[in-house]
Amino acid sequence: MAKRRKPKARPSPPSRRPLPVPRQRAARRTAEPLDRHEDSGNNACTVRSKFVMIEYRRDSQRLFAGTAFHRLVQADGGIFIASKRVNLVNCDAPLDGIVVPF
Repeated sequence: MAKRRKPKARPSPPSRRPLPVPRQRAARRTAEPLDRHEDSGNNACTVRSKFVMIEYRRDSQRLFAGTAFHRLVQADGGIFIASKRVNLVNCDAPLDGIVVPF
């Protein structure tokens, strides 16, 4: 009885190959928290801080700035971020897709 040979692996056609993703670079700067509001009774507080983020992608540079709100919860002997909210300075302007999270 003759053995069957396995077919050779064929390369994927160009239409199925993943597209190269352009490399993005970013720099961010977050200031110290400006104020703190404590939630009584549940070991949580909300802090507010200003930030600036610069993203360089596809030969263009974009600047984002605004206020970040973090809700911090104390549990299991540590402090954890329960939620995060970002208010951009130019929130009413049209924005392209944001690749790098704040």
